[in-house]
Amino acid sequence: MSVEASERLIELVRSNEDISNHSSPCGEAMISAAEGALGVKFPPSYRRLIEEFGTWDIAGEEFLGVYRTPACGTKLLGSVSVTLDMRRDHGMPPELIVVMFDGMGGAVVLDSSRPDGSGEYPVLVWAHVDQPPEKLGEDFGSFALALCARSLHCGGEKHPIDYAIVVARDLLGARGSRPEPPTVDEVMTAIRAFESVEFDVPDGSDVAVIPTVFSSSIAK
Repeated sequence: MSVEASERLIELVRSNEDISNHSSPCGEAMISAAEGALGVKFPPSYRRLIEEFGTWDIAGEEFLGVYRTPACGTKLLGSVSVTLDMRRDHGMPPELIVVMFDGMGGAVVLDSSRPDGSGEYPVLVWAHVDQPPEKLGEDFGSFALALCARSLHCGGEKHPIDYAIVVARDLLGARGSRPEPPTVDEVMTAIRAFESVEFDVPDGSDVAVIPTVFSSSIAK
């Protein structure tokens, strides 16, 4: 679902041009140069968004991406320059790739030492060489989509899980847009994504029935 989540995020950015910005597409040559400079490959979901936008932001969520500017010539900016600076100046491990900042002094990173079967990396927040990183998500695409959808619809506020059905339309597709309902695995991935961006589950809620609620509410 990770690359599919990236595709949905692309749709979100393009359908909300009044509160989003992006650079130019990043070609294969630039992506290869970026991976060579970092010594690691980008996971498919992050690569897809870099291919589309270079760098981008929506609803206040800013992603580094990969890009160049006339002022800096051939220097690779975004994830490349920031990651190399963090490695040199702060002792960040070489397997981590910085994709954004969390606004509280931490760097949101992808851990290339722990790929899954699809080549995706877990999303962590890294703050200091002596501080263990905190896991935020299973893959970049799902995490980034949940984060942006939440900010877009919730204005940065916490909401109960029933309100998250609005966000789920972005994560899983609008009602009737898919030939089959979301699988339980897809729904549970969405729920984990909500939890990673601090959606609240009301006291007394039966979490076991949430997949059924999502499936029946979104994709009948």
